[in-house]
Amino acid sequence: MPKHKGLGLLVRSDAEIMSLTQLINSDTRVVFATPWERGARAQYKKTIDALAGKDAFEKLARREIGNFGGRLKIQHRDVPYALVTGQAEAGVIFGHLAAFYAQAFPSLRYVEVPGAAPFGQAIAASKGKGAGPEAEEPAPDYGQAPNHKRGPIDRTLRDALEDLFDGFEDEWLDYLARSVRTIAQGRLPLTSAGEIRT
Repeated sequence: MPKHKGLGLLVRSDAEIMSLTQLINSDTRVVFATPWERGARAQYKKTIDALAGKDAFEKLARREIGNFGGRLKIQHRDVPYALVTGQAEAGVIFGHLAAFYAQAFPSLRYVEVPGAAPFGQAIAASKGKGAGPEAEEPAPDYGQAPNHKRGPIDRTLRDALEDLFDGFEDEWLDYLARSVRTIAQGRLPLTSAGEIRT
């Protein structure tokens, strides 16, 4: 089973954070998995304390932004959302996700955390029908809405996302639309080795 490469930092492009140590010793507002996401939070604590010293996680957690409008308690969504909307300047999230979000959002960048990879854990994944070049048959073409009356799926999907996530920033809605379209077409943003596809 493949393993991820441990945590990484996702930071706003205008933030001066260049390392985990710098983030810990700054007064930067930070976001990461909530206490309800016990597994991820425990992994982040273990990694940060091992790399930066005992109680480093607690020092960082004192600047955690906590709950905010629109928070769903799902780190994969909350961390980039808090950064894009300016509620935090830095986030701790799995490195492969930080790299992906940095590619998806021009206002964000990825900061690798050296030494985090040994703390990576197994990723449960399976290959679905129509999910890649080795699939039995090609993935269906989702380029048009099923009724073909509303135009390309981008516009229909964007409208649906706007209705569902009323009040979200345009950049976030565009990202969600691109992600759903990519997944619907059977193209995941990771290579078989778990690397970010460029």
